Amino acid sequence: MKFTIPANTTNAVFASPVLLAVGTVAGTVSITGTIQNGPSGLALSSATVEATPPKITDLTATRISGGLKVHVVGFSPERRVLEIGYSFEVRVNGAIEQVNLTRAVESDFNAWYRSSASSLFGSAFGLDQGFNVVGNTSVIEAVTITLRNAQGTTTSARVPITGN
Repeated sequence: MKFTIPANTTNAVFASPVLLAVGTVAGTVSITGTIQNGPSGLALSSATVEATPPKITDLTATRISGGLKVHVVGFSPERRVLEIGYSFEVRVNGAIEQVNLTRAVESDFNAWYRSSASSLFGSAFGLDQGFNVVGNTSVIEAVTITLRNAQGTTTSARVPITGN
């Protein structure tokens, strides 16, 4: 992006606003500059995206024929997710009981993040998980999701199960 520095000033003037979107992948973005007919590769600034626990940006849970489908959208700046936990609220004899299921997902996420398709999405991911249910799915009222990577865990809000 070209800019000018008017005589007797130290401020750059840009033809249009300068915006820098660094994304969600952990690491450091370095900004360098080149002076026309002068030195190149001058260090100007840098921005760091920290490795953090995964983030959940969208979560839906629906009843499907014979079970449930949970859809999680999010991102993990270190491009790694180790484990996902599902905590289902199940109504039994008028009371709510928690049913907790945990699944190791490191190999699934490694496959995604190492694929060429993932490079277009940075650290974003979408995960669909199906559950076969024997019996009446209407007694399963809601789910809460927990994602874990090396930096820690993130837990979603309670999401009601929708559909049939």
